[in-house]
Amino acid sequence: MIQRVYILLEEKGLSPKSIRNVHGMLHGMLDKAMKMDLIRKNVSKNCELPPIRKTEMHPLTKEEMGTFMTLAKDDEYYLMMRFDFFTGLRESELIGLTWDCVDFENHTLRIYRQFVRIASGPGKGKMMYTSLKNGKERTITLTVTALNVLREAKRKQNEMHLRAGSSWHNEYNMIFTRSNGMFVRFKTLYVHFKAIVKQMGRPEVRFHDVRHTYATLSLQSHVDPKTLSEALGHATVAFTLDVYGHSNADMRQQAADQLERLICQY
Repeated sequence: MIQRVYILLEEKGLSPKSIRNVHGMLHGMLDKAMKMDLIRKNVSKNCELPPIRKTEMHPLTKEEMGTFMTLAKDDEYYLMMRFDFFTGLRESELIGLTWDCVDFENHTLRIYRQFVRIASGPGKGKMMYTSLKNGKERTITLTVTALNVLREAKRKQNEMHLRAGSSWHNEYNMIFTRSNGMFVRFKTLYVHFKAIVKQMGRPEVRFHDVRHTYATLSLQSHVDPKTLSEALGHATVAFTLDVYGHSNADMRQQAADQLERLICQY
């Protein structure tokens, strides 16, 4: 019976991940009922679940990133997008950044929460701050370029505040806002981003690929995996290497080629 429900959910278009979430909750409830002697066995135990397919990544090359910056220069959310290319933040982390996260003196950015839409329950549909995806707070070192983006964002925000006057509403002291101080909706950011990558002839690129671009270019620049893993907020270095194994393979090939050139001199 439960297996049939999962099949129906899949036929209705529910993603494998969502079906697995449903299964996880149901399995836990039935386990508890079994421990309380309300049922004799957990009938969800042997259900077959749909496999989660890895989303294909479409990182930009260094040259494409330059093209993107040129095309995005006059976009309303240019600074926000540019900042993400230099930090690799998740969308929810980027949107939720507040000025208290920034330490200009020590060139650091503290990431300790995310701004997300509540999916269910009494507050369904509302935006609120929650803990990070894996609960791991992190502090990253900012490049000179990233710091300059923040300084420009502050200058721009002050101008918008003056123009908006009493209609200004930046309740959380967010870094990136709309012209009235309200938070930037991800859908809005996504539309602006997609318009630019379409101009580039790369319509398949998603906003999350900015994070992948940051990670891929970091590895290609010989940033060690442990440092990158910490910057991305991954649970383990192994996970980082699993996700970006293709970049690591490229680095190994480059190292082999360099070694060959060195040895061939003798």
